Amino acid sequence: MRPLCFFALWLTSFSISAQYLKIDNGIILSSFSNEDDLAILDTRVVNYIGSIGLDYLEKEWFSLSSQIGYVRIGGEQEIDNVTPEIGEIIEQKNYIHFNTTFRPRLEMEDVSFFVGIGPTLDILMGSNDAESPFFTGYRYNNTRIGGKAEIGILHTKNKFRLGVIGGYLRDFSPTTETEFISLFNHAFTVTITAGYRIK
Repeated sequence: MRPLCFFALWLTSFSISAQYLKIDNGIILSSFSNEDDLAILDTRVVNYIGSIGLDYLEKEWFSLSSQIGYVRIGGEQEIDNVTPEIGEIIEQKNYIHFNTTFRPRLEMEDVSFFVGIGPTLDILMGSNDAESPFFTGYRYNNTRIGGKAEIGILHTKNKFRLGVIGGYLRDFSPTTETEFISLFNHAFTVTITAGYRIK
């Protein structure tokens, strides 16, 4: 129920007059953690993250930003006592990613600096089963609820906008779990954003 409510709220952002339409592309470094601090898939893997979105409700000192996109997350595990060819196991999954962030900002002529925070929703693409036989029994949940923190710089010239954004994504609900343990994904992102003013 909560994912559906969040999705509905996210969709309402498109009914608001948007100032900028944007495309973001970059890299994501992700790994898993658990409440027992066990070393399970806790080595970061590098993947692609991309999205399209809107910047809207832009005021003098803040704005809102909403995005929908694709993200691939996972983690790496070293397995002892096996051949070198399979000594490192990587677990990865693809998701449709939604986020909305509130961005306080500081403007200096055509450059603005901002920080942002907000909720995220990820919907699993594909099977719920683990990819590796070493993790048989782990089941990936269809949805992931989390949060996003970010910091960035934007340069605006006429109707065009270009910027660099660093972010941190953290799951609040388990990404994958068994009867005995739950794994939560967390990730760092670096993206290039390009936007065009539509109003």
